[in-house]
Amino acid sequence: MYKISIIVPVYNAEDKIERAFNSIYNQTLGFENLEVILVDDCSTDSSPEIIKNYQEKYENVKAICLDENSGFAGKPRNIAVENATSEYLMFLDSDDEYFNNACEILYENIINDDYEMVSGNYVRCVGDIIQNKYWNNIELVDNSFEVKSVHEQPELFSLPPSVWTKIIKKDLVLKNDIKFIEGVPAQDVYFVYKCLLNADGIKYVDVPVVRYMPGDNIHDFSTTSVKNKKTLFGFLKAYIEILSLFDDYESYKRCLGGHLDFWVPHLIASNISKVEKIDLLTYAYPLFEIFKDDVDFKPRFVLREFFNKVYKKDFAGAVILSEKIRFKLAENNYNIYNELKNRDIIILETDNHSYELFNLFNENDSSVKLLSFDNRYDSQSRINIFEYYSKKFGEGNSDFQKFIEPKENENYIKIKKSHGNVVNIKYFSSDSKNDSDLVMEKFYIDDKLFECTTFNDGEIQKQSFFTEDGFKFLNIEKNVVKLFNRDMDYEIEFSGIDEFYNYFISEICLISNEKPFLICENPTKCLNIKNIDSSIAFKISNGYCCAQTYDMEIIFNFQGNLLNNWYKFLRNIYLDEINDLNDLPVKYDKLENKNKSLKNKINNLNKQKSDLKEQIKKLEKQRDNYHDLNNELLSSNSWKLTKPLRKIKNIKK
Repeated sequence: MYKISIIVPVYNAEDKIERAFNSIYNQTLGFENLEVILVDDCSTDSSPEIIKNYQEKYENVKAICLDENSGFAGKPRNIAVENATSEYLMFLDSDDEYFNNACEILYENIINDDYEMVSGNYVRCVGDIIQNKYWNNIELVDNSFEVKSVHEQPELFSLPPSVWTKIIKKDLVLKNDIKFIEGVPAQDVYFVYKCLLNADGIKYVDVPVVRYMPGDNIHDFSTTSVKNKKTLFGFLKAYIEILSLFDDYESYKRCLGGHLDFWVPHLIASNISKVEKIDLLTYAYPLFEIFKDDVDFKPRFVLREFFNKVYKKDFAGAVILSEKIRFKLAENNYNIYNELKNRDIIILETDNHSYELFNLFNENDSSVKLLSFDNRYDSQSRINIFEYYSKKFGEGNSDFQKFIEPKENENYIKIKKSHGNVVNIKYFSSDSKNDSDLVMEKFYIDDKLFECTTFNDGEIQKQSFFTEDGFKFLNIEKNVVKLFNRDMDYEIEFSGIDEFYNYFISEICLISNEKPFLICENPTKCLNIKNIDSSIAFKISNGYCCAQTYDMEIIFNFQGNLLNNWYKFLRNIYLDEINDLNDLPVKYDKLENKNKSLKNKINNLNKQKSDLKEQIKKLEKQRDNYHDLNNELLSSNSWKLTKPLRKIKNIKK
């Protein structure tokens, strides 16, 4: 007989399940004393095969694979409980892990004093950042807290439910028909609250037993973080079910305040339509109503006016207000990523560190671009300025004067070097091959001339760049740069290479998703991005700081994971530049007034349109009347009587 049945719901966890399983395997209580039940919720990756391999390898492991995805962990957990054979139950999510002594700590506490439920604590891990969780609502004695019934200490409902930090007597679950709600998030909250209401003997031990990992990567978020209507509505359904648990305990309903304070920011930050948000708030009103006259309930300051509008059932007003405060609510890594994921990060290549920074973002699937200003092709990871324009003007109107390569002087000394598909040929005027004797240099890519440079006394006189079919798209001569468009038949002239670079950077910014972040780490080696219009990019520079260019040295004052720090930094820049909360009401009032003015104009135009339709109808009626009268005249005897007059007027029937 196993001491504990550990239940693990699995969904698309092929890259994490091993970590979770190993944390069970290495328990100090002994792996042989544990029954492990892995339930796969119809994964689309290799998770089913992985858990079946565990079952084949270990006799104390059960692998159950569902035929249909249920959407959330409730159903897999219920099925696992039905299949559990141990006297005690524990739970673990497939992306978290136990501390090695987790089972021993919880098991020893629940059997020694015959409790029905014992809870440990947990730490939250995001990258290198570890956050301890504190129980501020209960008084601990010797690092623990115990009661016979939750009614002695209802504050337990205000602690994080965290079902995966608990050991629960299976008989408590079975005799009270306690189940996870299926098909919704927050099903574990309902389960834990019902256990608390029915448990005879409860203990909390302030020792971390779980490393909770909402995502190692900035973009790796759990289902509870997905802010779509289905998930947001699912939370509400779970909360309404919890509300019914407390029908006989009115004061306990206040614990839902913390859940509302969690749910509302997710609603505000979501990209669902205003109509959908109004629908959700209408459904959620019974939850808000609990706190309507509760002076002790104080949501976060930035949310208080939002709550007041919902209390008054002004759901549309609350949704409009939410547009003003949504950017102030991005407090966790998921929200940070969501704000920024549609914005490109553009890094100017100035040194090796630029490439390292590019890799940092690129390896985490960020939308990042590295701009290169070297006049050699390198399309592996960079957007090279010369390659970019070569491709941009590489196809189109073939009616152009093709470049004719200058005749090679027989007296020139030619040195040819090859590197992959690039061939470099240098021409010297003498055998000495000094720089001062260099007269011409050509670069060929795939046997096609790409660049031709002429020299005089070692100094560059002229550089020309060509497309594959021989069109000269760029010419640099005596610090004058000309860019040619073959289809539109025009040229753009720049007074220097830096102005050309700025034009290129601006173009890349303008074709990016939303307003991008532009990072130049070492402008002394490249150019000063303060000349880039701040309306087209959030500018970040190290060394040159102007009114709207941010010094990124602050990055290195952050503690913890470098990538997370970068995203926090980008988020702060984003909020600073576009979201001055004090100005937003004024801006929105102006927009609202402008909308009212436009609506009035539209209404006036519609009225004029209606009046015109009436006039047209009247004119059409008059025309029909004249037509009828004319027909009547033509068919009457008057036609004969008026014959002399018609001859004079030359009127024909």
